[in-house]
Amino acid sequence: MTEVPEFVPLSIEELQIHFPQYEILSFIAAGGMGAVYLANQNSIDRKVAIKVLPREMSSDVEFSTGFRAEAKVMSRVNHPNLVGFFDFGEVDGMLFIIMEFVDGKSLHHSAHGKVIVPSVALDLIIGITEGIGHAHEAGILHRDIKPANILLDPKATPKLGDFGLARPVEESELGKVIYGTPGYTAPEVVNNPAAIDERSDIYSLGVLLYELLVGALPAEPYIEPSKAQDVPEAFDRIIRLAIGKDPDLRYPDVNNLLDELKTLKLSIDNPTEGQGGAVAFNIPKPSPFGSKRPGAAKSRVVAAPVLVKATPSAPNPIKLAAATTAPRQSYESQAYKEARKQKSTYNALVKAVCTVATLMIITIMLIKYNGSRKKLRQGESPVNSTEQVKDAQVIYIAQETSTSLLAPLEAQLKAGEFSVLPKGTVSSGGVAYYLVEEALTWKKAQESAERNGGYLACPTTAVLIGKLVRTMNLRGVEEAWTGGGTTGALDLAWINGESWQFPEFSAERYGMVALDNEEELRISNASIAKPYFISWNLEGSQKGSTEDQINRVMKIAEGNKAPLPPNAYRSKNFIRYCNIEGCKWADARREAKAVGARLALPVSAGDDGVLKKIARNVLPKKGAFWMGAEVSSDGDLSWRGRDEAPFDGWVERVNKEGIKYGVVMKGGEKSGWELIPINKAASGYILEWKIQESTGE
Repeated sequence: MTEVPEFVPLSIEELQIHFPQYEILSFIAAGGMGAVYLANQNSIDRKVAIKVLPREMSSDVEFSTGFRAEAKVMSRVNHPNLVGFFDFGEVDGMLFIIMEFVDGKSLHHSAHGKVIVPSVALDLIIGITEGIGHAHEAGILHRDIKPANILLDPKATPKLGDFGLARPVEESELGKVIYGTPGYTAPEVVNNPAAIDERSDIYSLGVLLYELLVGALPAEPYIEPSKAQDVPEAFDRIIRLAIGKDPDLRYPDVNNLLDELKTLKLSIDNPTEGQGGAVAFNIPKPSPFGSKRPGAAKSRVVAAPVLVKATPSAPNPIKLAAATTAPRQSYESQAYKEARKQKSTYNALVKAVCTVATLMIITIMLIKYNGSRKKLRQGESPVNSTEQVKDAQVIYIAQETSTSLLAPLEAQLKAGEFSVLPKGTVSSGGVAYYLVEEALTWKKAQESAERNGGYLACPTTAVLIGKLVRTMNLRGVEEAWTGGGTTGALDLAWINGESWQFPEFSAERYGMVALDNEEELRISNASIAKPYFISWNLEGSQKGSTEDQINRVMKIAEGNKAPLPPNAYRSKNFIRYCNIEGCKWADARREAKAVGARLALPVSAGDDGVLKKIARNVLPKKGAFWMGAEVSSDGDLSWRGRDEAPFDGWVERVNKEGIKYGVVMKGGEKSGWELIPINKAASGYILEWKIQESTGE
């Protein structure tokens, strides 16, 4: 172990002198490799963690050079499962790092020596693996994955930090500097440091999963997790392939491991439903290696090539293990080496292309900027920045968040002024698109979009999907809400009224459409929080707003022809619109009256079944829609706009003095009618209009 001098941390007052742009709030912790402080970044009112290293490390030329090189790479990495890296530098002879402040405890503190429920362990390891995969794509190895380097935020989201920038190093017997912690470190890290690659991190992930399931690290003689604890046997195979002593016998790529983990997660969460959690619309990008991505559906819409992420179609080690025994090791090793060689060549080409493209874009932007300044000096109007945005690529600044960039522009965007748009905006066909990384439910995301003068994006072509996915990959976003969703007949529609352009796909369940970073459109429950895309029509009205959707439904009710928006449903002589917005019964009635509608009631037992199915699939498990009935003071049900109940099967009478009840349609597996006090909030309401005779328009 390299000897490290004793480090005496600076006081808060001493440190404050060197960081005037921050308010140093408190001391967090210190060790031989530095001290960590909690601070507030005053310019954007953001809590951060500042890590200051000993002066001896700054004076070490080799360490300092490596620190700066890796810090520059880390500044380009952004992912919800990685501790955010905002800035680095040197003050008064001390290297420092400014990172995201995670208000929580380490996984070591929370889970050391404990046996974690398999489904929870999977959630944790999937999040960490996704973060590692994002780092690998940027060319970064972690080299020391262990519970102490994983923080859990207040929502128990795992965030991996400490990427080797300021950690102690050890020397192997060969005199080579190595990283790692005994028990979690792959054998080659100690025996052959020159052979370290992505598979070394995969080894640590396998050990970590084993520890979560068993409560202890793997030991000799090795005991399968299913034999040590009450764990499904499927874990045995995954862990065995992750922690093989020979790197060539492990998963060749972290994405292969991630696919297996997610498949196992689905089977555990839905033992009788298989893939029942989501319906995928596969719109895959073509593989540069000439073979199909494993698991992709046969029906495809081919998008434009995306030079951001390429996963080689390497042989599946699970299938190989089942097909052969002794020859397996040689075959897998050669195949994986060939796949990695192809991937390395392709990634090198991608990096070269992206570097040249970025330099060209920056040059163009600087020319335009200087031209604008010259015109201003001459008394002319500058070039409209919207024109600059239209053909610009995304350049993501790690120190700024999408929300902080958007917030100062809210008022002018709401007013329809799009001359200035937030950094990271891309455009196509006169519509600008902006990815917001803050996770919100679909309804809250739409409200945010409208608050900023836009609506949720509607990627109606494969080319546009590819463009948005490039933005997602640059930001480290796995999945984001769009403005698509299902109608009552399980047809798919966009909120802006444009037709659905992927006819070979059909929905099998109600919900809203999200776009993932594999260019797939997926039906998902609207109550799940995800990042989202805002879009703005730069030269016209925002056709995807809630007001616009309700106006289209009202036109249909009046007998006019108009495209049905998502969450709208026909039922005999009525047309309905589901508004997933938490409110009390009086608020729901007020909203219905404002648009010339009433709260819905079924017209038959069959219609009742449709409403129950919609509530079951659209609402959260304990959610409910307000309907058009209430309990009168004598305990009888009264029907808004109806003389009597249209069919049998309503809830029984309730007569509780002093409490007034409204009728709701519950969501979840036991969807049905229920009475709740009208002063309590339901998850939303269903508006209903009676359809008039067609006007022929």
